[in-house]
Amino acid sequence: MTTKITSLSGYSKTLAINQLSKSLNKGDYDSSCYWSVEMHISGWIGDWWLAILNYSALNIHTKNPKIGKFLYKISNEYPGIRGINSTNNSTEIRQTIALVVGVCNFSPKDIALAFPKPITIPVRDEVKVLNKIETTPLHRCVLNASLRNDPQIMLKLLSQLAHSIDRFDYHAALRVINVGTFFSKHSFYKRKIVCAQRTWNGLEKKHWNSWLLFLWDVLMELGKKRNIGDIVGSWRAMFIINCEYTKIRVLQSYILSCISLLSHKINVNNPCIFNEKTIHKGCSAIDLMYTDIIKQLKK
Repeated sequence: MTTKITSLSGYSKTLAINQLSKSLNKGDYDSSCYWSVEMHISGWIGDWWLAILNYSALNIHTKNPKIGKFLYKISNEYPGIRGINSTNNSTEIRQTIALVVGVCNFSPKDIALAFPKPITIPVRDEVKVLNKIETTPLHRCVLNASLRNDPQIMLKLLSQLAHSIDRFDYHAALRVINVGTFFSKHSFYKRKIVCAQRTWNGLEKKHWNSWLLFLWDVLMELGKKRNIGDIVGSWRAMFIINCEYTKIRVLQSYILSCISLLSHKINVNNPCIFNEKTIHKGCSAIDLMYTDIIKQLKK
């Protein structure tokens, strides 16, 4: 989002994000706050927010399923956390950063999700893949999510995904995503999977026909069926909001998180916030960390 090469302390943005992720993985609240403050005072709060969302999507899903709902609520109540206005350096925002970092830091972690590797379907295998798609029975959730001009091949392909999720088969669902990604990059098939326009508020016109929007509608239908529509809807809303700020491939971590939630038996009654007393102390003391970093710069 921002183009500044190094932070105020001389760190690259990539290093700062990597160190933040490592600190969160270790459960090191102080270090996680340090790297968050470093990014904030360097004008990278928008990049910090995207890093937090990406980390949470890939590392905190089935063990804390409401994390997406929490983060979406935070972004709505404190839009400055996304770096979209001039109020992103208020005491309220600094304390919100400490809160968000604390929730992510102390959340139980899952096995990290990984983006599926791009696949190439040899020409000799294309007929077999297409036949498998064609013979897939249409899933009710896909029919409910579809619009008039959605192509039949996508109804069938996303029905494969929905049936895989019904079987709690996460890896089979990922294989469907891989096929869809292959189609979207293929000079011939990408014309075949152009979907009906989904003109969601805040979404650029270039995305309106994307198969990923149809996929999100299917995931929403599946989420409602599993009584987690509010959670899936939170991740979908953040996907739409952030399309303007980063690459779609990065945002696909939100899709992986939702597929993981839908493909596993989860307990939505688990608490979202752990170690509240420690987090409260961190929020109260966060300004001291800003002061310490500024003092170091003056030496």
